[in-house]
Amino acid sequence: PRGTWHCRLLPGRSSRMRAVEDSRPSARAAGLRLLPLILGALFVASTLAFWSARYGVGFLLVGGSLKRPLHLSAEQWTRLFEGRHVSGDSAHVGPEGSCEAVRNRTVVMIGGPHRGGTTLLWRCLRVHPAVAHFGDSSDSGADFSEGIFLQDVYPDFGVGSGALHASMHRQRQRKRAKKRAASPDTAAPYVPPRTRGVGAYALAPESAVHLLESDARVSLDNQVRLLNTFGSHWGGVRALEEASVWLEKSPPNAVMSRLLQALLSAGLQAPASGLRCSPDTGSTPTGRNAELLTVAGLADDIDEPSGAHGPRGGPEDQSRIRFIFITRHPLANALAQQHLTDCAGLALEDLVRNWIAMHRYLDEDLAHLQHVRVLRLEDFVQAPARFVSLLWRWMGLDMESENIREALHTVVQEVRPDPNGRYRSQYCAGVRTEPSVRRAHTTLVQQYNGAVEQLSLFNYTLLDFC
Repeated sequence: PRGTWHCRLLPGRSSRMRAVEDSRPSARAAGLRLLPLILGALFVASTLAFWSARYGVGFLLVGGSLKRPLHLSAEQWTRLFEGRHVSGDSAHVGPEGSCEAVRNRTVVMIGGPHRGGTTLLWRCLRVHPAVAHFGDSSDSGADFSEGIFLQDVYPDFGVGSGALHASMHRQRQRKRAKKRAASPDTAAPYVPPRTRGVGAYALAPESAVHLLESDARVSLDNQVRLLNTFGSHWGGVRALEEASVWLEKSPPNAVMSRLLQALLSAGLQAPASGLRCSPDTGSTPTGRNAELLTVAGLADDIDEPSGAHGPRGGPEDQSRIRFIFITRHPLANALAQQHLTDCAGLALEDLVRNWIAMHRYLDEDLAHLQHVRVLRLEDFVQAPARFVSLLWRWMGLDMESENIREALHTVVQEVRPDPNGRYRSQYCAGVRTEPSVRRAHTTLVQQYNGAVEQLSLFNYTLLDFC
């Protein structure tokens, strides 16, 4: 046969072929040994790709989260708050002993409901060159660069792990459904919605979520620990000395502002020079007189001199922290949250209840905050540049530079003029055409509109959504 004749002519080739054939089983075995590793690597890569697409790349780029905290003492942080450098006693406080020392060092924290505009506002405010911020997720190593993920002083309420809680909640729902199917005459016991994670954390017991100045975590040691952690993400000592405002954003700040104010004010003294600044007559009144920033109110505020908006000082006003809260229509906010995997398993009613609970805590806390601004997303998107300008002035920042105005003009181009429009049109179309959706909406309005309207500061009602 031809094959035999060929092998006889080329005995060397035949031996080589036999050697190759003998080696094939070992190569095949090695491939089988590597197969689990290859499949595991593909699974990990696909999982990371899904989570990065759904939640951002912050958890992938962990370099930011591995930044070493600063090692500044409480005295050094006090010097930074006073506008001084952390080395030497001869650092200047301000021109001719003015209140610039107090104005130029303040922490500004943004809070509000998730999907309520906190990230949008933060991106607009951070473009000022005198504002130190955490950067993008790739810089901070945290989802949406939220400070709550970077620290370990106060709880995160399960935010960031909501997908896991949602999966567990769906499993409980399936078990209840199977139990009802097996015993149709026996009603399964009611299991309340989860009380951790996005869209649900405010439904937890008040003692667990509404954190006050009496909390045991308020201490000088925890203050230094928190500031040293945030300080490394604000850019380090040099960036802290060059910046006038240190900006942080986490939606749950809305339920623990009193804890944060007490924590970051612990042990702070009046400026060493004995300087006392005049009252801040231009800023939003505190307490129950706190006002909602609206488009109609911008005309009067925007033309005030920038100095009128600087932080107050003196022994009667020790707080070096300011809060900006931005909120959104409760139904639009709930519909936006329903698109998050974290909120899977939560009904629209649960999300509205969470919005009401969070805003009740916020409304109660406003009376105890020394520096606070409140605005609505629906108002902000109508005149974003004017709102940002007003807030910058309130923080003691100027807009004299043409570069600052250009940066502001560029960033506000990304603001959508009607963020609620898509959710409103889709939801209200169902209300008009589907009887079951109409009944559910009517029940929702009847049960919760009274609670929404009682929060009169935010000026929302469920009656006008559809």
